[in-house]
Amino acid sequence: MAPWLGGHVLIGAVGRYGGGSNLLPNWIDIAVVIVFALVIFYWSVSLSLNEETSAKEVAKDAHQMNFETAQA
Repeated sequence: MAPWLGGHVLIGAVGRYGGGSNLLPNWIDIAVVIVFALVIFYWSVSLSLNEETSAKEVAKDAHQMNFETAQA
């Protein structure tokens, strides 16, 4: 989440709104935001777990899901 937030802060700093430095001209600012969003999206998808690894991680903590029966 830090790269996403940092990117938004950087885009805001060089942008036109909210006291930015006005370095991004019209329409280029929109293109920058779109490209940034796509980069973050595809990066996050590449970091996601596959089905097998996800199932292993869930199984590792499955005992926590049966909290009421574990106390009985």
